[in-house]
Amino acid sequence: MDFLKAVNKPSHPIAQERCTLILPMSPESQVDGRSPQRRRTESGMSASMDGSNTHAKSSGIGVICGGRRGRAGSRCSIAAVQRAPVVYHAELQFIRRAAHWDSVVDSPIGDNALRLVQGAADTRHTFQEIRRKMLEGSSVISGRSVPFGFNAQVASLHLLRKKILDKYSSIQDAFIAINVENDGDLDKREWCGVLSTATQMCTLAEARAIYELMDADHDGSLTPTEFQLGIEIIGQVTTMELLRKRFICLGFQSMTQAIIIMNGPGPDKTYHPLSLLEFAEALKRVSIIEIEEHRAIFNAVRDPGDPLCRASLSDLACGLAVVSPCLLLEDLRSRIIKQFGSLEKALDYPRDTEDEEMDLEQFKLMACQQFSVCEDEAGRLFKSIDLDGGGNVSLDEIKRALKLVEVSMDLEDCRRKLRQGYRTIETAFAEAYELPEEEDLYFRIDEFVEVLEPLGLGKKNVTRLVELMGVSDHGVTIPEFFTSAQLFAPSCALEELKTQLLQTHRSFEAAFQQVKERREPLKREAWKSLLKEIGAQVEGADRIFDFLDFRSTGVTTVSETLAALQCLQSGSHRLLSQAESKAKAKDNVGRIFEPALRFASDLKAHVKGLKKDKAIVSQMASVENAMELFADGSSFITDPAPQLEAEIPQHLLERRTFMKIKNSMQVLPQKVRVRNVDELSAYFGSNENVLSDQKPLVDRTYHRAEEHHIVEGLKKGTLLSMEAGQHSQSDMLKGGF
Repeated sequence: MDFLKAVNKPSHPIAQERCTLILPMSPESQVDGRSPQRRRTESGMSASMDGSNTHAKSSGIGVICGGRRGRAGSRCSIAAVQRAPVVYHAELQFIRRAAHWDSVVDSPIGDNALRLVQGAADTRHTFQEIRRKMLEGSSVISGRSVPFGFNAQVASLHLLRKKILDKYSSIQDAFIAINVENDGDLDKREWCGVLSTATQMCTLAEARAIYELMDADHDGSLTPTEFQLGIEIIGQVTTMELLRKRFICLGFQSMTQAIIIMNGPGPDKTYHPLSLLEFAEALKRVSIIEIEEHRAIFNAVRDPGDPLCRASLSDLACGLAVVSPCLLLEDLRSRIIKQFGSLEKALDYPRDTEDEEMDLEQFKLMACQQFSVCEDEAGRLFKSIDLDGGGNVSLDEIKRALKLVEVSMDLEDCRRKLRQGYRTIETAFAEAYELPEEEDLYFRIDEFVEVLEPLGLGKKNVTRLVELMGVSDHGVTIPEFFTSAQLFAPSCALEELKTQLLQTHRSFEAAFQQVKERREPLKREAWKSLLKEIGAQVEGADRIFDFLDFRSTGVTTVSETLAALQCLQSGSHRLLSQAESKAKAKDNVGRIFEPALRFASDLKAHVKGLKKDKAIVSQMASVENAMELFADGSSFITDPAPQLEAEIPQHLLERRTFMKIKNSMQVLPQKVRVRNVDELSAYFGSNENVLSDQKPLVDRTYHRAEEHHIVEGLKKGTLLSMEAGQHSQSDMLKGGF
């Protein structure tokens, strides 16, 4: 007690060291109804999250987050910590309806989901030691077999997950490799045989323990869903993409549902800025329970320029929107499935014709009656579905839009690759398919695969994506592909803005540093004017604003824009110094030119060897004789020489070929020689005529779209019949169809 009294004196060095961390607790600080003891306990938890080793056991002392840095780079001062009043804005209201979530019922793996989350958190940093002790206890030398407890099972699953991600590009590929019988599910015999013998990823005892842990329904069969979700759910959540995967594993049917659960009971507080402790409490409501996860997600969406180091659930919603399909359609689909059971039943309502198109007013009437949405939401839904701006939507377009926002773990990797390579995909299509005049030119799935597979999407992902777009018997048009991609991964619209800001500013926060009130609602025109002020001239500003307006109220904020841009970044590598950049460039250049340098070194060695043999070199009277020596494989070449045939001038090659033919013909009898000369002359003359006739056709450059049009016409027989009546075959060849 004497020590505590001494430490609490202002003159004591320990008190001076932690002066920014200790605040007296006033009666006004209990406005939220918590007792001083509870506030001290939770404040101590907050300090431990930030790595602060402070004591808060004396009466009237509370600990605040002092480890965070504001825009100026200094610690949060006592004055800055005082909670500013939250200004109410009706436009920032996000929650319009209640939501219910029960992981035991909603998750595809039932109660196993929460068990795995808790077990993974308990063994995150100790699974190597737990596994070592289990293997020692079950060794052959000891002659004992220790049964696997729950923590030991999860520890083995941690190691298996690491090995799978190191060896395979995706968890789906791992399941395909393990399922050698290719029968859909995995039985225990097949599982143990592959993991313990074929791939040697774990021991036989571990394989059995992991199988029992991942078999959620205990039916003796491991399905692809159980395997994939069991592997994904134990991963630590450090990014928005991993957070979305965790929500899918836990049974959330939309990200909006998760935000509503995080908000908790009571009024909408999603726009309230929260401290790290309050933010962590919200995440715990959806089973994100690890301190490292809280800090990583908080830092991913918080405004770096906020001196109070806060983030709101609206910022988090904007970050989740980056890695999700259209949030509004996703939420609508989840409620439709819950109410009707399937999309087909929901869209089976009385109408005049099957293919009837609806304008805005008709769609609003149908959506409000059939889907129980408000008029503003119906207007936004119409705009999201009618991406071509035609002013009408058909039933097929509605079905296609709702299929593209399906919540499925299989689609997450495809969405990530499409999002990361969207601009490259645009360039690839522009180069491969010059947009034809006919907008209704349809392309098959294999034609899309041919363009997108080199970009890393893979045939399976491309096929699944194009099928979700509602591919018909005649295929999909290029405009349909890109409009569907906007629903499947709408954050692609942010790529242009991200590129421009990073080219003109050192960071996103620096681009908006002149804005003081970053949580004030901005309407469309005000937001577009702000972009012009910071030097961002983007063509798709309206598309970006529609993406950021996830509430469908016509407003967004600067903090939400920052959160989206920060979550869009593909990596977090630090900027290298000048010396590090030069060293890395030197190393890269060395690796790139290593084959060329090796070739030059070998060539130099062979040239030196040729110069030493003067007797052979003096016999080379002409270039033809020299080339004959190379062709015959002369004995003075001991090592394989570099291939220099491509360097021989064309006229020398032609002369050598002619001399070979002439020398071969001279040894033949006169009659045979004359006959062969006539036949060769006719052969070369015929080929020359054919090549001359087809030269215009060969020299012409075709785009894929034009080739597709020609092939389809040939298949239908319409192109040849049309051309046959107007041109001869030679004219058709010269004109290139």
